[in-house]
Amino acid sequence: MHAQMQSRRELFDVYVRDFHQMSGVKEKHLGELRAIDRILEATPRVTALVAADLNRGLKSPAGARAKLTAEQTLRLAVLKQLKGWTYRELEERVDQTPALRSFTRFYGGAVPAFTTLERAIKRIGPETWQAINDALVQYAVEKKVESGATPRTDTTVIETDIAPPVDARLLNDTVRVLTRVMERARACCPQAVFAFANRTRRAKRRAYQIVMAKGKNVAEWRGVW
Repeated sequence: MHAQMQSRRELFDVYVRDFHQMSGVKEKHLGELRAIDRILEATPRVTALVAADLNRGLKSPAGARAKLTAEQTLRLAVLKQLKGWTYRELEERVDQTPALRSFTRFYGGAVPAFTTLERAIKRIGPETWQAINDALVQYAVEKKVESGATPRTDTTVIETDIAPPVDARLLNDTVRVLTRVMERARACCPQAVFAFANRTRRAKRRAYQIVMAKGKNVAEWRGVW
């Protein structure tokens, strides 16, 4: 059975190579997937971690009748994260692209519905992802790609659910912080004599009025303040 599967895989790989040669797809577009493929092949422990999550809570481990294997689930999750696709896009792209079929180990078989892909990928828990990351870092250290001593900080700017840095809010924060500093200075140096009034409530109220202003001329109106 293993020999038969290996033979089918080799035949499909030949088909993928010929497909890209005929369609004019450049080799460099496949280089990233091939590199990831080699790393995953060299670290079977990460697949075992995913298999443990997929089988957790089941009366019997997922066998040959399972729609997705642990290896397919892991590779689908990696591909989805790499490309930023939705689950529906993931299903469509894998189904229509021979190279992605080869990478995700579907080859010529049927690709399950996107809902099945979603359920399987979401069974991979955060602890498992952390363990996978640790295993890949260890692999990188062994291959001397990374030292593992200095973590990298991702400074990519992404959209998130926080208040945008509106000028009125920034000015209000400035008044609030300066007021706190002045109050501390007065407490630390009672002998110092200087005029100071707490305007935080007024600044907060005015900032709220500016931010919540509405109307077609709101930009000009805000400029008055």
